Amino acid sequence: MGHHSLRSLLTILVGAVCALLGTPAGAQAGEESPTRVLLVDLDDVGHLLMDAARTPNLDALAETGRYFPTFVASPSCSPSRAMLLMGAQTSHPDILLGRVLLEESKERTAYQLEPPTLTSLSSLVLGAGGSTAKIGKWHLGMPEEPEHPIRLGFETYAGVMGNLNEDGVSYHRFPKIIEGAMELVEGRYLTTDETDDGIAALERGTDLVSLSYHACHGPWAVPPLELLSPETRAELVALGGPDEWLKLEPAALAPLMLEALDRELGRLFAQARGKGYTVFVFGDNGSSGFVGGGKKSFADSGVVAPLWVFGPGVEPGTDPALVSICDVYATVAELMGIERQPETQGPQSLSFVPALRGEPHTRRFAVAEIFGRIGDSPRERKRMRWTRMLRGERFKLVWNRKDGEDWSLFDLVADPDEDHDLIAEGELGDEAQLAYDEMRAVMEAEVAGSGREVVSGQRAEASEDAPAEAGDDRPTKVLLIDLDDVGHGMIAEARTPTLDGLAARGRFYTTLVTAPTCSPSRAMLQTGAWCSDPNVLLGRVLRNKYKGSQAYELPTKPLQTLASFVAASGRSTAKVGKWHLSQASATAHPNECGWQSYRGVISNLIVASDTYESYPKVVDGKEQRLEGRYITSDETDDAIAAVEQGVDLVSVSYHAPHKPWHVPPAELLAPRFDGEGKPLEISAEGLSNEEMTLLMLEACDHELGRLLEAAEARGYTVFVFGDNGGQNSREEEGGKGTFLESGIVVPMWAVGPGIEPGVDRSLLSMVDFYATIAELFGLERDPKTQGPDSFSFARTFGGEMIGPRYWAYSETFDVLGEDPRKRISIQWQRAVRGRRYKLFQNRGAGFFTLVDLEEDPEEKVNLLDKLPLSGEADEAHKALLQILYSI
Repeated sequence: MGHHSLRSLLTILVGAVCALLGTPAGAQAGEESPTRVLLVDLDDVGHLLMDAARTPNLDALAETGRYFPTFVASPSCSPSRAMLLMGAQTSHPDILLGRVLLEESKERTAYQLEPPTLTSLSSLVLGAGGSTAKIGKWHLGMPEEPEHPIRLGFETYAGVMGNLNEDGVSYHRFPKIIEGAMELVEGRYLTTDETDDGIAALERGTDLVSLSYHACHGPWAVPPLELLSPETRAELVALGGPDEWLKLEPAALAPLMLEALDRELGRLFAQARGKGYTVFVFGDNGSSGFVGGGKKSFADSGVVAPLWVFGPGVEPGTDPALVSICDVYATVAELMGIERQPETQGPQSLSFVPALRGEPHTRRFAVAEIFGRIGDSPRERKRMRWTRMLRGERFKLVWNRKDGEDWSLFDLVADPDEDHDLIAEGELGDEAQLAYDEMRAVMEAEVAGSGREVVSGQRAEASEDAPAEAGDDRPTKVLLIDLDDVGHGMIAEARTPTLDGLAARGRFYTTLVTAPTCSPSRAMLQTGAWCSDPNVLLGRVLRNKYKGSQAYELPTKPLQTLASFVAASGRSTAKVGKWHLSQASATAHPNECGWQSYRGVISNLIVASDTYESYPKVVDGKEQRLEGRYITSDETDDAIAAVEQGVDLVSVSYHAPHKPWHVPPAELLAPRFDGEGKPLEISAEGLSNEEMTLLMLEACDHELGRLLEAAEARGYTVFVFGDNGGQNSREEEGGKGTFLESGIVVPMWAVGPGIEPGVDRSLLSMVDFYATIAELFGLERDPKTQGPDSFSFARTFGGEMIGPRYWAYSETFDVLGEDPRKRISIQWQRAVRGRRYKLFQNRGAGFFTLVDLEEDPEEKVNLLDKLPLSGEADEAHKALLQILYSI
């Protein structure tokens, strides 16, 4: 049986019996035949090539079928194929970003599309009892992985895995995979061979046939003359013989190859019509070899391809609807009557079945993107070059991060050739400005992992089991979740389906300013005060460098901690996990700071005997050593217990993914497979600290899923955030311990009753949780002792995009003297971060740095090195300097 599954065997047997009875497979006698689907992918066939070639069969489809001229794909092959197969954009974590999609990595295993959470379209159909077949070009895995299409749900595969790039390989000599074995085919034209295989699959009655032609991709050459029209043959003869044909440019050869392909499509279409198939025919991106856009460009000639659909019930005509290649997934599922789970089965796909019947299609925007690798990791977007596009019916927004942060906006109605960038030319009228604001918010939501607004342009409606909305009678309860050393770069790089899902259904805040290291951030959270407040005991407490035994402890007065403030109102409080605001021996300190219950490890796991499975756990002041229980799971269990008890304020501070670095338990990680589809065991041997950190975060994300499920079911308002930037051994790249954005700006997610989903760029500070939680609980506070530097950002929950804060403060200390309260003996670094500018002061080295975060997002240029400053920068410098000296 080879690789065939039991399901495959049953399908074959059922098909044989039905054939004997004269009944279609999958249908009972007397029932209507089930829908069968043929997907036909034409490589590098965009509108420019269609205009240049003789294509009578495709031209006829525009009359006899439904023609969608605005079919948005990616500018290059592999990303489009991934979007088609997964019903998701290429920014989805499962699609492994640029190294998979552009195949630029030296790590060959990185080419494999191995989605840990998404279900491919072929697997969806197979799981519903249908039969599947893949033919032609694959281009989503390495050529030496012939079983890869099978792993992704195709029962049979016949074709050439990649492009015809190797020496000695051509359209007449190619390495073909059949049932997992490779054979070299010579003397047969590849386009004809692929057509024959497609027809054979149709004759077998396969429910889902996906045929991806290599044509009209290179290598470009004149096809067999018998596949060309008499007119074209005559034109070639007029040019001379084969030697002259070799001199033709790709722009002249590609139309010939398309004409030959169109001839073979005629045979394929006739067979599909006779078998009652619904057929989708489309280009995967723009055409190669043409001047003025085309493949790999974000002009419409690069990302907008033709789509034709014909079959039973399809209304003929031309439809101007905006359709994404992602939408094929949901459309096929609906046609086949297969129910899907939109979170994992085509999460960014919108069915256009209504459009096939002549009704409107409701997509407002379509996304396309392309990646180019700079760093070693395809998931760390901060070190990736990428360009993304959001296309609406009239406007197109392009975000080009190859050279900083460049945004371009085009009016496709007034400027169909896209010659005028409205942003660069400063010509944003009211309508264009509104379009820009909305489209930028939608695009940034995609980067954060949210695709719902891009899918439909409408917010998902609440389910019957959704948490209560604002205004119900349930009392507010709050859960704070602190992830240790987790910044934006780490989130972009790790596998975090739980956090990605949270970004989709909750509110994602991009700009939460904190301190560059752990303890100062925790002090800001607990007190709602800057670390320089005399009552926060300065650096010796926060950096744990003072030798005096009492200096480590966060004081409990005169400032009132958040927990004490909440507890004084008669509400319950519980703290779980890492404390890190006192010596390890001060086991009662969390309780003294207002936490009625404390279960966790007081400090980092820094003693030689401490590991993630052996650690000194404190339960309300009493310490015991816990062995054999993974600390991330233990902290999750304790947090869930507090939530199930209905504690009003629960704060859980995970140790993960702080060192000691290690490989977590396998059951907390997504499975990995080798080239033969066999499970891989992940070992620490050969892994860097950074790689193990990502695995630790992946395991923490797994456990977060359990905790969020418990909290959201009970109506908690949940905040999840990093305490500072990620750990990074590459010092020049920033991260933890630095005042670069990667060190002090962290992600934050919020979900709960009354919180509007979306991406929010409001400037927030770690101190702002104090006032926000007070407002959620309906508590009045004394701003002198209860969160003196805190602003509530609760007003942003309803969708207001600008919070109350114009600047945020960050600092870290090194102790030089004996008294932590005398600044003269303290060497410190600090920064004031505004909405556009940031002023940094290094007191130890005696210099200031001013950066423009809009013009210089990588913070390479100190504006103070070249005086005088421009008007806006000068005003910002004066204001930030005044703020700095007032603190």
